[in-house]
Parts: sequence; C-alpha cells; structure tokens
Amino acid sequence: IYENKLLFSNDVGDVTAIDLDQQVILWTRNIISQNSISANLVFRISNILIDKKDVYVSSNNGDLLNLNIDNGELKWSQKLSSIQNHVSTDKYLFVLTENGYVVAFNKSNGSILWSLNLEKFNKDSKNSTEYYGVILANTNLYVTSSKGEIFKISATEGKYVYHKKINSELTRA
Repeated sequence: IYENKLLFSNDVGDVTAIDLDQQVILWTRNIISQNSISANLVFRISNILIDKKDVYVSSNNGDLLNLNIDNGELKWSQKLSSIQNHVSTDKYLFVLTENGYVVAFNKSNGSILWSLNLEKFNKDSKNSTEYYGVILANTNLYVTSSKGEIFKISATEGKYVYHKKINSELTRA
C-alpha cells in the first residue's frame, strides 16, 4: 500500500492497482512477456517494490519492469529472471537474478551499471547453488546462498569483497 493505493499480483501475471479511497481499479498490467515462451511450469513473481511513484516488479518469466504507480505505464524494462526482493536507493536498484547475478540499475532509465556473477566465487560448482536474501547495509550488499555462505559485495563498485561460510546450509523462507 502506498498513498492509499493497493498493489497486488495474481497467478496469471497481472499486477493491479486499486484506489482505496474511491474503491476502484486504477490499472491492471500483465507482466508476462509476450515475446518469450517460458519453460517454467509455475509463474512466480518478486515482491512488488514501490519507491515514490515507481513500481518495480520482476518474475521468473524473464522481465524486470519499472511502472508508473498512477497509471501503470511502462517506464523501462530489462530482460532478466528474478523472484527475489529488490533493493532500492535514491539512484539505484539492485536485483539478484535466479542464476546468481547481482545487477545494479540506474533507476531513472534502467541502464545496467554493473553486474557480478556469484558463481565465479563458488568453489563447488558441481552442486547447484541458490542465492537469495540480498540486503543493503552502508555501502555493501549481502547475499546468502543455499550452501550456507554469505557474500559481501561493494554496492558502489560492484566488486566482490569476500564470502564466508556461516552454516552448513540455508533455505529460502
């Protein structure tokens, strides 16, 4: 809920905004890419992130969208697959993809500022690793993995700082 607008998604890929004061639907937008045929059997979506008048949402179908909260118009989009929670600052949007990339975007135009592949630092590449839990603290991003690791990344430069094993395994809650 933002400024008395309720935003929610459904199982068929629609994001809907409702004006809670007037109790009317303001807009509905389907976020499933019309140009992609997905091998995904189940459609999954990230949490909807609202930052001022911008709505950020992505899915496992392959699109990250920036929508106008008032009318649902598309401001920009990028091709990537993510059902993770996104992190926003005044100028930047940080996204963790399903294949282990941390990507920084310019919020005003959607341009990619940097991208870091966490798999490069995975010594045991024989077993698949899931990455989740991206958070921002000071000028660093932290990401956890299913192998019980926590990764530290410079948010300003997109550089790997280090990672540490903190548990034998972690799961997404």
